[in-house]
Amino acid sequence: IFDGMRLDTYRHVNDEFWAQFIPAIKNAAAKKGKTNFPIFGEIFEADPAVTSYYVKEVSAPSVLDFSFQSVVSKFSALGFNALALADLFNADDYYTSSTFNANGLATFLGNHDMGRIGMLINKINPVLSDKALFERDALAHAMLFYLRGAPILYYGDEKGLIGFPGDKG
Repeated sequence: IFDGMRLDTYRHVNDEFWAQFIPAIKNAAAKKGKTNFPIFGEIFEADPAVTSYYVKEVSAPSVLDFSFQSVVSKFSALGFNALALADLFNADDYYTSSTFNANGLATFLGNHDMGRIGMLINKINPVLSDKALFERDALAHAMLFYLRGAPILYYGDEKGLIGFPGDKG
């Protein structure tokens, strides 16, 4: 039995399909006793002005927060630019409606398309020692689990895997 659903390439499917599909999936989950069944769409885009459209207008229960991923990976890798973090959270208002806010976003650090956070940090800041890389990875995960949103942990990250040259490594 599934505990939730990630909807890949959400923006490339017409809105009318989602209007029928999402209620049907929620209904099927409820019939199996899953009344809390998270569903989030993937819109590979870091601009909240774009991604918020899907939760406010297209009925996506949530979306992957690529803005969070982008800002937190750079902040963790470089250790500065808190203004980018402030901008990230100031843009949360894009998501606010009577039924949704940024606390419901699916936050993440890496995935099958981009690789694991350790590899991304290493790409952004390749001069880090192994110890520093591990510490930056831990910082990114602390931010994932303690800041707003619903954290999604990519397999292997819980063991500190980096995955050179990509997550398949």
